[in-house]
Amino acid sequence: MPLTQSLYFSDDPSDDLILMEVGTDMLRSLKMVKVSRSFHDYLELRPCCPRLRKLVQLLRERPYRGSEYEDDDNRSKYTFGDILDEVQASEAELRQAIEELPVVEIDGFYRLLELEYHFRVQNFIVNYIEAESLPMSRIPAGEVVDKVSELEPREIVAEVFRRCTTPNEGDEFYSLNYDVICRITAETLLRTVGKGLALTDNSSIPKSIYLFDKWDLPEDATERFDHLFRAKRTWGFDEIRPYIADLCVGGQKTDVDALLMKHVRAAMQSGARTYTAKRPVR
Repeated sequence: MPLTQSLYFSDDPSDDLILMEVGTDMLRSLKMVKVSRSFHDYLELRPCCPRLRKLVQLLRERPYRGSEYEDDDNRSKYTFGDILDEVQASEAELRQAIEELPVVEIDGFYRLLELEYHFRVQNFIVNYIEAESLPMSRIPAGEVVDKVSELEPREIVAEVFRRCTTPNEGDEFYSLNYDVICRITAETLLRTVGKGLALTDNSSIPKSIYLFDKWDLPEDATERFDHLFRAKRTWGFDEIRPYIADLCVGGQKTDVDALLMKHVRAAMQSGARTYTAKRPVR
């Protein structure tokens, strides 16, 4: 980097030392390296994944539960710049993570929608579509957002509508995204029964499904696998991949395979590859 530029690191003692290259989306962790027969230590840069658990931690401090619960106190509310200063991730990585979460910008602050409130707004949208007998694949965005905004703030309705629909190709209409609708519905139901997205317990009678949110898992790979195998003894590839992809730079399949090779023992069971813990789970 040019000598005229300054280099800043987070002053949070709980954070690892991370360097982000300006103009790129690449994060690199700094490790102290000793060289044999040398009196010097060197800092080694290694590509690393964004540290996104702090993003969720910040947003959960003051979730948005509805206008009736709001006041003028802006403590524990964060702008995008505030979040970028606190979370060890590039701007692009941060925006991608926010897209995965039910986050809405309200008065300049990024707010996580409380699950039950998110579910309520989504239901208002779906109920209006059904009440007006609108085709599920030809939904007029303007009409729906205008009508539901009579019940909830417009910026929230517009954002929830965007997330639970997909734009049609070739016209101005939208179609319901059933995957998103079902996911929010399932998460709401599972959270209300005190369960910990979703994990199937085949060993119980009858079989049960409970919430297992990746955002609640630790960022350290060893701790992550301990949590996974405490929750479930045997995993399939399609089951475990969503819970570990964020530990790999770019989430590439080759990196996921390498991570599995390091931490799990693979076996064939009924023609399908399964994974169990390679070492005792702590």
